[in-house]
Amino acid sequence: MTSRPLTRRLLVLLSLPFAATALAQVPAAAQPLACPAPGALVQVAACLPEAELRMEYIGYCSDNRRMYAGDTETCSSFERFVRARHSSLWESPDGTFQGYLSCALPAGAMASLPPAALSITRQGTVTRVVCRYGEAASVIHRTKARCALQDAVACKADAAACRARCE
Repeated sequence: MTSRPLTRRLLVLLSLPFAATALAQVPAAAQPLACPAPGALVQVAACLPEAELRMEYIGYCSDNRRMYAGDTETCSSFERFVRARHSSLWESPDGTFQGYLSCALPAGAMASLPPAALSITRQGTVTRVVCRYGEAASVIHRTKARCALQDAVACKADAAACRARCE
């Protein structure tokens, strides 16, 4: 008889960190999402040096499973491999948006990218709020919440005025 109350107490104690984490995320989800300024994006992971990139090229392009999957373009040359696969993780200062951006972008080029165009798509149960900075880069916020544009008319008139509300 004493094991049940003890088990319940243990479950409550073990679930407290998870409950605190879940409650901490609720206010952030209610805030409108706006695309970060391109110059504000922060590189999280470093780009690979050429020696490591060549080793990755050999390992990736020697995998027979990839060849049978129909990807013959990526490994046709080292230069194509670099264009397709040499990227690093970038994110917004608050960590809300993330994306893999090409390491071919010169230092400081992020600040000169055009303002972001915000779009919202749904893949299964996940909503993707995407910020595209021209053809060069895009960062994504993924959430289980349903999102919609706050003001579609303002969004079409000015990309910087675009906001998404997730509920």
